[in-house]
Amino acid sequence: MLNNHIQEESIECLKNDIILYSFDVFDTVIGRLATSSFGVFAMMQRLMRNNAAFCGFPDEFIENFYVLRIEAEKLAYKRRDKKKTQEIMLADIYSYLAYDFALSDEAKQQLMTLEENVEYGLSCGVFPIIKQINSLQNAGKRIVFISDMYLDECFIRKLLIKAEPSFIDIPLYVSSTYGKTKATGDLFAIVKDKENIPNHQWLHIGDNPYSDVAVPQKLGLRTKRVALLENKSLDRLFDKQLGFNIGAQLYNGASKLARIENDDFRFRTGCDFGGPILMAYVEWLVEQCSVRHISRLYFIARDGYVLQKICQAIIEKRGLNIMAQYIYSSREAWGVTDSHKKALIAKYLQQELDVSDQSFAFVDVFGSGKTQDCMAKILKTITPYRVRSFYYYLDNYDTVVSDKFCFCRNADIWNNIELLCKSTEGQCTGFAERNGRIVPICREEEGEKIKKFHFSTYVDGIMSFTKYYLCADAAMHNVAHDNLPTVEWYIRIMNEFPNKSLLRYFTEFPCFPCKAHKYSSLALWERKMERNVKKVKYIIKVLEKSKLLNLLKKD
Repeated sequence: MLNNHIQEESIECLKNDIILYSFDVFDTVIGRLATSSFGVFAMMQRLMRNNAAFCGFPDEFIENFYVLRIEAEKLAYKRRDKKKTQEIMLADIYSYLAYDFALSDEAKQQLMTLEENVEYGLSCGVFPIIKQINSLQNAGKRIVFISDMYLDECFIRKLLIKAEPSFIDIPLYVSSTYGKTKATGDLFAIVKDKENIPNHQWLHIGDNPYSDVAVPQKLGLRTKRVALLENKSLDRLFDKQLGFNIGAQLYNGASKLARIENDDFRFRTGCDFGGPILMAYVEWLVEQCSVRHISRLYFIARDGYVLQKICQAIIEKRGLNIMAQYIYSSREAWGVTDSHKKALIAKYLQQELDVSDQSFAFVDVFGSGKTQDCMAKILKTITPYRVRSFYYYLDNYDTVVSDKFCFCRNADIWNNIELLCKSTEGQCTGFAERNGRIVPICREEEGEKIKKFHFSTYVDGIMSFTKYYLCADAAMHNVAHDNLPTVEWYIRIMNEFPNKSLLRYFTEFPCFPCKAHKYSSLALWERKMERNVKKVKYIIKVLEKSKLLNLLKKD
């Protein structure tokens, strides 16, 4: 954990002399499943494009809403009457938009309602902070929330209750209500007066280094800064290249919230890369279950280990009528010719699978499909129904023996995706009968190496990402269908520009020494130089084309 995280022991040791604990709200207690507040405006623009209720708005307004909304907020702050108030209201922002585009009062209210709905749908409690507040509540401590925000107090209360129902009665002080802000120190003065508390026995916790730390410290308050961990290089690339991609906004928002829980390189790899790349596939699988009337998914070892966990979390959160089960397999275990071994496999499949109707399918990650074809041949002795298998990426589309469906046909994954999908066990090499059951035989030495690598910490990062991602309302997930461009972006970054956490994960992962070379400094330098050469060639081509056009104009 980083020092700027709120740690349970640090609050515990302050409990004796602190009377009041105040918490900032946004980016401290509540986060957004978006890169920033601007992600809310991108989602609004997307919703307006696809909703007949907004067909009366000018096309120019809808197509440029993201920028217009940002500029209107800046204008509202700039033109507010500073003698009367230090804060603006949401209505002030939309008054400028309504004036510029001659929108009616009803249209203005429609936009404000949409913003609140999207803000609510993308809001999510920051779980480690909520845990700390719950601990203080259980200890009978006084707690208040303080927020510099243009949204009104009632709406912010709704967001807090969504994050944690027990926050319903905790006092809330919002700048838009009092016209005073934390940044000036005046909102802290109001809290002091109403709560009747001496400053030296008051601890304020928040993310902003100025309004949550510097200002209250000048007033004599004790402070604790907690900030969402940034991945600056990744986030900058993301904003530049995927800012308007709604699915990508959800992924990046969930990653940013998950980072606060652990700074370990394996955990960071899980929440920054493994989570988004695998979630896109599992969301597609869930959609395929609906389209193809599948109710039983069998995730094949070892690649299916993490995928099954993600799928199970989605099923439980959304109440889906799908069963997700993990089963043991490998090319070595299933591609056998020995009749006795084949009989053991058939018994294992009969023991683990429900193939009584055609509502079943298998899930794998990467390969040629030959392993599933071997299994399909064995299953012919058990069920008359044709085997269907899903793949993240597939080399071969031969469907003579079984049906195969692929999520990402053109991904340049270099087999790297398999390292994002391992399990804590060694490879399955076969099966044996023990105590009346068929059990898998796995390479124990390989499994021990993976456990010593603390692969479970990587899985924790993915599940933390999943937990936050699933906080978004269903309506937000329904809009986010553009997953493939997002996946291709993450895979390209993973292949060409891995950050320190990902690089370390790949080079230190046991049992794959070839990765250490592929991700060595020299190999990465070669790939970056190759990319730079391509950029230079493209620029030269553009310049030559421009020069040719100028010559044609002169002629």
